[in-house]
Amino acid sequence: MRAPLVCALSIVIATSCGAPARAPEPAPSPSSRTELPTRLDEPTGPPAAASTGEPVRDPAPEAKKLSEQALFPPKDFPPPSEKSAAPGDGHWTQIGDAALGERAAKEPRVAARTTVHPHPESRFITVTIAAMDVGHVAVRSVAGTEDVAWAKLKGVEAPGLVPAGDRDALVAVMNGGFQPKHGRWGLSANGVVVTPPRKEGCTIALYGDGSVRIGPWPSLEGSANDMKGYRQTPPCILDSGAVHPSLVKGQDKAWAGHAADLTTRRRSAIGIDASRTVLFYAMGEEASPRWLAEALRIAGATSAAELDINWYWTRFLLFGTEGGALHVTSTLVPKMEHMKTEYVERASSRDFFYVVRR
Repeated sequence: MRAPLVCALSIVIATSCGAPARAPEPAPSPSSRTELPTRLDEPTGPPAAASTGEPVRDPAPEAKKLSEQALFPPKDFPPPSEKSAAPGDGHWTQIGDAALGERAAKEPRVAARTTVHPHPESRFITVTIAAMDVGHVAVRSVAGTEDVAWAKLKGVEAPGLVPAGDRDALVAVMNGGFQPKHGRWGLSANGVVVTPPRKEGCTIALYGDGSVRIGPWPSLEGSANDMKGYRQTPPCILDSGAVHPSLVKGQDKAWAGHAADLTTRRRSAIGIDASRTVLFYAMGEEASPRWLAEALRIAGATSAAELDINWYWTRFLLFGTEGGALHVTSTLVPKMEHMKTEYVERASSRDFFYVVRR
């Protein structure tokens, strides 16, 4: 079911001024555990009765549909700083190329993109944001082959691949989080529990009705029986509209925030707005966890979780059928490494999220 106001799902990715250095992913510290306060954001109940005793009626379905369509792409927003801003910051443009057979290009359009320079002075810290409409897409997850092998699970069907039944509607694939063996953050996908949830983990919860919620595990645990899958990360970088206080203080070890030998690092995150109708994927160049969180907040997210980091493991890939079989046809930022038929023919070693039209 849709929330009362349908915006659009948003995803954020970053561009850089130079070629980033490639480096292996450092394992986040499993001992770094920071709890966040429980967030009470359950949807309100049915409309209240008017003073006449008659129920408050929803708008006609046709009017609601027109209203919903008018809300995508999201509204443009001003750059946070004139000093660091670049042309196009805060302006949403639709993504998806019909000539490539990309499902993102079909009507109604479900994806848009912008960029943000969240730092008050630096133009090198760049985050690119793409938005998608949760009302017209569903987000699902799959465990990677290495995840299943590490957990010593037997009989798991087609790990690392988008299920065959979803491929005709496949819009995009985006990377998951740190591997379960690095911190043992919770991971459950397609009924396969790789690792159980941790209380302090920021949780991306996927439900059977297509809805998505992001928050600390205690705030979502009550709906665990309704979840079709969950993915945990270190504590939420953004919760109830506020950047995690440790990040504000520069204490970002739990999120693998510092690497003295790297001059360039890619970092990704996923966020959602207050109405849970806009989902954001963010990928930053030169962006620390704090500035990644700030960019998502500026774009409209109220809750967000950091996903994987480093050059090779941060991906947002659009799928199409140019030239025949389904494959990756474009990426949201230049030089995003991938294999053309990975996720649909060649299994991924790591877990991932995928987006389908509905």
